[in-house]
Amino acid sequence: MENARHGLSKSSHCRCSGPLKTSAPRVDSDSVSPLVTLWIVLSPFVLVGCLKGRYALSLVGMLVLFGIPAILAATRLARADSWWAKRFYNDEQLGQVAKRYPGNSRLNDALTL
Repeated sequence: MENARHGLSKSSHCRCSGPLKTSAPRVDSDSVSPLVTLWIVLSPFVLVGCLKGRYALSLVGMLVLFGIPAILAATRLARADSWWAKRFYNDEQLGQVAKRYPGNSRLNDALTL
């Protein structure tokens, strides 16, 4: 009688065995692992590049070209106003920085290798 009230005949009753089970979409671990590994390997280069004042190269290097710009940013001479230069450079190295990056344009200095 209950089924008739809901428009169901005796032959078309629900055969559900329990609560509806849904599963979350699976993440392919093979595609995530190399990206995470690359990020872990590049993180120190990005951090050092940012401490040297090479923000553009560091951030671009984290996103494109397998980190080559980030590695360049970490290995190049730091900007004169960066934390790295103030902490680790002596007067001779600060003179090299002043010659290489005269400070005419912050954008130009940021993009200069």
